[in-house]
Amino acid sequence: AAPTLRGMADGGGVDLARGGRAGPPEDVEHVHATVAGAAPEGALAALSATEAAVRQALDVATKRVLLRLVDDSRTHDPRLVPGGAFGLAELRRDTFPLHERLHADKPRALRALRAALSPFSVAG
Repeated sequence: AAPTLRGMADGGGVDLARGGRAGPPEDVEHVHATVAGAAPEGALAALSATEAAVRQALDVATKRVLLRLVDDSRTHDPRLVPGGAFGLAELRRDTFPLHERLHADKPRALRALRAALSPFSVAG
């Protein structure tokens, strides 16, 4: 028989091999997994792969939650900067010259630019 992977989440069963069976609520803090029908090396590989997949899914979910909070609050979260706990890569950075006509009244031009970009800004 092929190895099966079965997870137990805080007493409620979740059959990972068959796409899931009703289990506990979403606020589960611990997941217990058992591999049956495999050699110790195969069981360890299956558990390691499962742990890696769970950690990756948690990382993605956490980033989504943090990004949603940034969007809702318009406040910077240091965990999302490159090098932070959930750092995101910088997508783009542009520097563009101020048009020569705007040099005569730079403060006014910069205020207008700030007002135009304000809806896209994040504090902090």
